[in-house]
Amino acid sequence: STHWYGSDGVALSAALVGDSDAAAFAASAGYPNPTFGLPDALQSLWQPVANAIEARTGITADAFALSAYDALFVVAQALQDAGNLKDFARFKEAFVNAANAYSGVTGSTALDSAGDRLNADFDFWAVRLTNGSYDWARIGTYTNGTLTLF
Repeated sequence: STHWYGSDGVALSAALVGDSDAAAFAASAGYPNPTFGLPDALQSLWQPVANAIEARTGITADAFALSAYDALFVVAQALQDAGNLKDFARFKEAFVNAANAYSGVTGSTALDSAGDRLNADFDFWAVRLTNGSYDWARIGTYTNGTLTLF
């Protein structure tokens, strides 16, 4: 039996659930799709920001948008600490220091030795048939090394 897996490029795709044949296949195959997620424990921090973004733009702010929101604060602090961009090594050091010290709506922005976020949150989504129509359902989370399936 073949196991099918999706990606963050497919997760929550309206096109997939809008095509009845594709949606039926995805639902029958399981077809989990990982995507960057938001920590449930920090919803009281990120939800008001997401609501404000949606109220102003009409667009639902996802984990990528809220990570960019946090990144703006990290870059602003790094620019303030470095003074300018003429000395890239100084700015890079200031950026790493700012990231390691900042905790925003998506949590800590501390970096590992490769420059990736030390802590990561991922959601897993799958197509499910509910009340006669196909839709995406969050089927699990991965938070700081712990996988939870629903």
